[in-house]
Amino acid sequence: MSGLKQKTVLVSPLNWGLGHATRLIPIIEVLIKKGHKVIIGAYGGSAALLESEFPQCKHIELRGFTPSYSKTHSQSLALILQTIPFLYYKKKEYNLTSKIVSKENIDIIISDNRYGVRHKNITSIIITHQLSPELSNNYRWLQKSVAYFISKWVGKFNRCWISDIAELPNYSGILGSNTFHLNNVTHIGLLSRFNACQAKNEYTIDNLAIISGPEPWRALFEKEIISFFKKTTGKSVIVRGLPKNDTGESISDRNITIYNHCDSEMLNRLICSSRNIVCRSGYSSLMDLFASGRRALLIPTPGQSEQEYLAEHMARMHNFISIRQKHLMTSNLSIFNKFEKNFTPYSNKKLPFIVESFL
Repeated sequence: MSGLKQKTVLVSPLNWGLGHATRLIPIIEVLIKKGHKVIIGAYGGSAALLESEFPQCKHIELRGFTPSYSKTHSQSLALILQTIPFLYYKKKEYNLTSKIVSKENIDIIISDNRYGVRHKNITSIIITHQLSPELSNNYRWLQKSVAYFISKWVGKFNRCWISDIAELPNYSGILGSNTFHLNNVTHIGLLSRFNACQAKNEYTIDNLAIISGPEPWRALFEKEIISFFKKTTGKSVIVRGLPKNDTGESISDRNITIYNHCDSEMLNRLICSSRNIVCRSGYSSLMDLFASGRRALLIPTPGQSEQEYLAEHMARMHNFISIRQKHLMTSNLSIFNKFEKNFTPYSNKKLPFIVESFL
């Protein structure tokens, strides 16, 4: 601790897929290494994942808003229709957080995209990569208004950590900027639990699919990936992204191995051992790929404008390739030959110094 007082830090991810939980892993690791006490406030799949990664930490259920998706309509519309529940849970989160702060003597809060998880009397930090939304065409006229409200919510925190670099070309594109003035922003670099792949082109797995995101699109994606891999030869692995389920493997036909969930070390190893990788274009998945030094075939969640934008941004600025989910079944493995799979991994060497500077 180098003479520094141990702090009690409440860390809390949004329960929207697993990405908001996984990108907190390197921050929690820094806090533990520095000797601070970490209390994790989470629920749902995010809680299950962080409990498996950090059993030594105290875990508290801190329930909040979980967005739901539509199978058939624009996800922008689905989220707009959930504005009232979001505002209700934002207030509820704030009240629950106040009780936890008092009971556990919290010194600092680190919230990943949970606008209600803060306290007016202690240092509260929010992590995000999205200060400006990317809405679908029919609702683009609302973007400036949404960005305004985001700036107001973010402005209530002592600090906003942007999980990106400030230099261009960055990784989040226009998502990480905001036309409304914010004076509490710090770019902390990419956040990933993974290490760089060491051996190049030494593959023991032919095809890897990492399934992620909220239902019902997670399950629909999994079903189509299984059908796609059944058309191929060689060894294929699917990670279902279900940390609440058993972590054991099950074997499907045609040389497909399916895992409900993999811990960080195992998933990192699978990424490095696989010739071809396919995954969603969620920002946390992309950060893990950059940390590993691997490109993947990106398939954005249908109708989710942020993922569609990120897939296009990755293709334009970072030489990835992307297709829409509706085109998956008419594609074949030759699509993986259209891009270079390996590149120099990203390493965030300044993260420990940034985290410690706010403690």
